[in-house]
Amino acid sequence: RDGAVLVNDRAPKPSTKLRQGDRLAVFLPAPPSSDIPAEHHDFEILHEDEYIIVLNKPAGLLVHPAKGHQSGTLVNALAWHFQHRSNGELSKVGQDHARPGIVHRLDMDTTGLLVVARNDNAHRVLQGQFTERTIERSYLTVVFGPKIDDEGTIRTLYGRHPRDRKRMSSKVETGKEAITQWKVLARCMSMALLRVK
Repeated sequence: RDGAVLVNDRAPKPSTKLRQGDRLAVFLPAPPSSDIPAEHHDFEILHEDEYIIVLNKPAGLLVHPAKGHQSGTLVNALAWHFQHRSNGELSKVGQDHARPGIVHRLDMDTTGLLVVARNDNAHRVLQGQFTERTIERSYLTVVFGPKIDDEGTIRTLYGRHPRDRKRMSSKVETGKEAITQWKVLARCMSMALLRVK
């Protein structure tokens, strides 16, 4: 898709099947820079120690660089936060240099607490807790529309979108299980305030 592979000196379709004697040319991209540009963004730190930072991510701030958003992220803001500190760094666990310390994320328009790992051991421990579901995540949200039950549970699978591999989707046949529980805290006209876990 990126034109970095040629088969017999021509760009193939992704569905091309190789035959004996085909000649391949593969052009590997230069490794990405590990330098994260430091940019000032306001965010509130609720807790910081040698292992983790717990911060309140504001709405409108993307957690980490993504296609089309190489700057203006929380990762850039954390780089700014640590640039003048001798003991300031984030974990480097994983293959993605653009996500140092990031163990989980929140959508760009979501405000909420985010835990960021300061060292590799803390990163591994937190990843394990998220994988084993020993960390409980709770959100407040407002929903609009028809009447919603006072409480309930949604069970679904999620995984890579079947056509757009850069997106996640619940429209998959196999994937990770997602369990969402909600309870209505208040109602007003066609809106409801929910606590969601």
